Amino acid sequence: GCLSLSNMALVLCQRNSYLTHISAKVLKCIAAKPAEKSAAPVWDVLLDETILFPTGGGQACDFGEIGSAKVIDVLRTKDGVFHRVTEALAEGQEVPVKVDWLRRYDHMQQHSAQHLISAIADDQFAAPTTSWGLMTKNCTIDFGNAAMDMDTLLKLEDVVNLRIREAHAEKVMELTASELEAVPKLRSRGLPEGLDTARIINIDGVDMKPCCGTHVVNTSELQLVKFIAL
Repeated sequence: GCLSLSNMALVLCQRNSYLTHISAKVLKCIAAKPAEKSAAPVWDVLLDETILFPTGGGQACDFGEIGSAKVIDVLRTKDGVFHRVTEALAEGQEVPVKVDWLRRYDHMQQHSAQHLISAIADDQFAAPTTSWGLMTKNCTIDFGNAAMDMDTLLKLEDVVNLRIREAHAEKVMELTASELEAVPKLRSRGLPEGLDTARIINIDGVDMKPCCGTHVVNTSELQLVKFIAL
């Protein structure tokens, strides 16, 4: 997952991934270039706050609605989180913001499952994760050059599902640089220079990792993990 640093403000869904709707103010609404010449007009909207997750850290963005406009993309830029919408919105107005919950919850489950799988694969099967991707219907994990055959994969699957049944709590933590130094088993490929704070996902007794994505609060919400291909 990606880091969320103090100089890149967290959006509301990164503090509470279960929020489904809020009221927000439209700060900017800018005509944008459609992805295709024949596509319908679109606009990029900046709000004073959002519950819609922007693409990042291997996780796709949320969809949803801002007022009557459909949100078809969400991107974080140096100027804030912009929402690509299908209708122009008047700047300065208060609007309802609603997340596509089925898509959001699927992403929460898949991302938490990836953390759980990667932690167990690293600790018990000498297979550290080198990359991952969240797709529409499934999740892919790359274990690099680790020796992973189907028998090993099925053993990993058994351990992962045991941890799911054990119902480990999962929580978001925001830690300062000095607090991070005191974490004995932080799973990270290195933290950037000048780090003030980082957002950490802690699966109790299993994993602690910097991450910007949305997650469940207990492994029991994952229900079951099934590997479908190697």
